[in-house]
Amino acid sequence: MDAHDHRSGFSLPPVTWVLPLMMLTLPSCVPPPPHQFVPGRPMGEASQTLPDPRPAGEEEVRAMLAESSRALQPTSDPLDLPPLLRRIEETANFRQRQRLIDRYHHAALLLPVEARHQAFQQLRETIDRQRGGQ
Repeated sequence: MDAHDHRSGFSLPPVTWVLPLMMLTLPSCVPPPPHQFVPGRPMGEASQTLPDPRPAGEEEVRAMLAESSRALQPTSDPLDLPPLLRRIEETANFRQRQRLIDRYHHAALLLPVEARHQAFQQLRETIDRQRGGQ
């Protein structure tokens, strides 16, 4: 049976018409997105714009760090930084040294601002000495 069947009076449209017709009708079957995207802004449910994050205060940051350090350390005693700094200097394994540096950094963040800056400076000097010796 060819595309033009004269017995039934029905003729099939040429293939060149079917494809564009399908391309025009199928996108209208897709439901619209639940909310519109606004560039640069986070969106909540039903197009409600979320508020901008507010900066955390010094006390909030220290409380969060203290809470997370309790989860890291099995003891409740604060880390003694000078022995930890010596262990960082003596450790040759990169991963172990990196873990010790992370612990030192975390413990230093719990210190008051001046002591924190001094602890970070000591860590930088230790790392620089290690790099110079290698």
